[in-house]
Amino acid sequence: TSRQRQASFASRPSAKLDRRRTNNPFASSATRERSKFAQAYADGAVPCRINHGGVKHQLQWDVPPQDLDYEQMMPVFAHGLSETRHPYVFVAQHGFTQLLTAPGAPGKVVSVLPTVIVPLRAALGSKDKEVAKNALQACHLLSNVVKGALNQHLPKLLIPIKRRCFDRDFNEVIQELLGAIEENGGEPALRCIKAKVPTYQSVFAF
Repeated sequence: TSRQRQASFASRPSAKLDRRRTNNPFASSATRERSKFAQAYADGAVPCRINHGGVKHQLQWDVPPQDLDYEQMMPVFAHGLSETRHPYVFVAQHGFTQLLTAPGAPGKVVSVLPTVIVPLRAALGSKDKEVAKNALQACHLLSNVVKGALNQHLPKLLIPIKRRCFDRDFNEVIQELLGAIEENGGEPALRCIKAKVPTYQSVFAF
């Protein structure tokens, strides 16, 4: 029936993406909303796009992620983590993840960390809960990739994280993130976490 078809369509994996407000590419330049990521996307500086599959969207790259200039592209995708509009949400989140997990990524990412931290912090502090949760997951993956190299940047990242520590919607993902940061960064990371989140219990505590 029509109702059954509608229910099936609404439950497909891409439905969550499609519920996001869509940016209007035909709006006048005076009224079009532009962020740094949206501007780069409009200018053709983002070398990937959505390949609309039957039930699942995927990214299609013009150039393999590992061949990109990380100094140029990592900050662009990091700014995109704050996006709330389609197609930017999907492209930025999946692009950031695929850059982090591409062959040879760790050394490249470490060298551009200072340019990634500020936009990542902005996404962590977003009022949009979905954006914030995705940023926490991105931070978790970043820690796994760069390990202790993240330690010197933790004071900046832990400020917006601390503000959500007592929000039930974020408790589990934050505990997992802090545990990963401690495991990846060792004792210096633990000291930094405890300085900002005194209630944190070390994953190595018995």
